[in-house]
Order: sequence, then C-alpha cells, then structure tokens
Amino acid sequence: MSISAIEIGVPLAQTVTVTDDTLRVDLSDGRSISVPLGWFPRLQHASPTERKHWRLIGKGTGIHWEDIDEDISVEGLLAGRPSGESQPSFKYWLAARSSRRPKRSNGQAKSARRRILMKDPYEAWHIRAEQAWLAEIERRITELDSGTVQSIPWEQLRARLYGSIKSRSQA
Repeated sequence: MSISAIEIGVPLAQTVTVTDDTLRVDLSDGRSISVPLGWFPRLQHASPTERKHWRLIGKGTGIHWEDIDEDISVEGLLAGRPSGESQPSFKYWLAARSSRRPKRSNGQAKSARRRILMKDPYEAWHIRAEQAWLAEIERRITELDSGTVQSIPWEQLRARLYGSIKSRSQA
C-alpha cells in the first residue's frame, strides 16, 4: 500500500482592506478572509491613514504596517490566531505612541505617560531603562563622531545605566 503526500500551500495575500471593525485580506486562491479588528490592537488604535499604509512582505506571506510596526501572517489569519502581543508590550507601545503625537504639547505627553506609569511600576522601569539606553547610545555616537571614543568595561557601563535609570525615577 502506498501513501502519497499532498502538499498544501498557504495562499498569498493580494489586497488588504481595514475598516473600523474588520481586517479583510483577499488571497491568491480567490478566497477572502475577514477577522475582527479587535484581534490586532495596534490596528484597532491606528488612524485610518495608518491603516491604509500597508505593504506585502515575503511575496504575500504577510502584511506589514510600517507606521504602527505591525506584522500579520496569512498563515496566522487562516489558523484563526489573533495578535500574540503581550499586554505590557501593547501598553508600552500605546504610551510611546501617545507621547509622539504632535497634537499634544510636550508637557501633556509627559503627564499622560506619567499617569500610565504610575499605574504600572514594572512598565515604568522598562521605559526608564529604554530612555537610559538611548541616552547612552547618543553619548557614544557623539564620542565616535568626535574621535574620543574609549572602550569601557561592561560593569562600568551597567553601573552608569542603572544610575541613570534610578535618577530618572526620582525626577
């Protein structure tokens, strides 16, 4: 008795439509798949302009939204898998997004971020750590540009970053 293997390929995405409540993807095999927009919180919180700014990746195996840093695979849609992003990650993205919005003054953005951070100290630590790393990277780039860069031991760098994080939490 012989058994033949049947290879089933995943169809490719061809066009994407995002409405206020639905993500619809037209596939290369003629099917269309629609899923609730609530499955993908970043898309749900995106503006209509951001939702329209998508591109196919992997020759159509996935869809990428540059403005909101969202990637969705056709295979995941067909399997019925919603976004796998964790709540802390999404909250951080939302806080960072609100602080970049041009509609708010810098003071309004900072106070909005503080309100979020006061609710979640763990999240607050991660934001301060990211700020410390960015400041360190900017400082090192300035050193490279000026030709005064010096190597420093990891322990010294770690102490400097932790000191910066601690000072940011007291500010």
